[in-house]
Amino acid sequence: MIRHFARFMGGRGMTKLRRNRMAMIALSIISLYVLMALLILVFGLIAKESTTEKIGPATTPGMFSTPLPEKRLENAAFYLEELEGALDSRDPAQAVGDLHFAELVVKDLPHEELRATVEQGWKLYDELGESDDLNSAPELMGGMAELEAVAASLYVQPTGLDGQLYAMRLSLGTDRQGRSIMVRALYSIKVAT
Repeated sequence: MIRHFARFMGGRGMTKLRRNRMAMIALSIISLYVLMALLILVFGLIAKESTTEKIGPATTPGMFSTPLPEKRLENAAFYLEELEGALDSRDPAQAVGDLHFAELVVKDLPHEELRATVEQGWKLYDELGESDDLNSAPELMGGMAELEAVAASLYVQPTGLDGQLYAMRLSLGTDRQGRSIMVRALYSIKVAT
């Protein structure tokens, strides 16, 4: 058996295949695709529920893309709105405890402090919103960075393995409903096989 395999690997066809770089790249991609399918099927690497989980604002650009200032303002408003809605619910403690975007969770702070920080964020948002075209106003980028820092200060930024997982989820961005495009693409391998 081993002798037949060795003869097959040393044969003329396999030698030609190994010399063809494009064929080897294609074979690597196909092998990766099959490996991911096996991991998803055998180990349940990605659950169906994670494909519908909201992980961030709608239409967040992925890697190699920088969001425009208008989109950055919209993203900061998303995080403020979500937390403000939880704080204004009938049971704020439960709503704030349940509010998370994959590995990104709300900081464990008193509700009054969270509410004050959200109000501070809305004030910054209103100041930035007065600009007719934020994309052509570089002098407002300092205020934009401050708003993003306020919005980020409301949530515990994931670190370590959770941070890497969250970054992977956001690597291709989000769709119109804030779901991870990367997770949905990986899960589609299971559907395709």
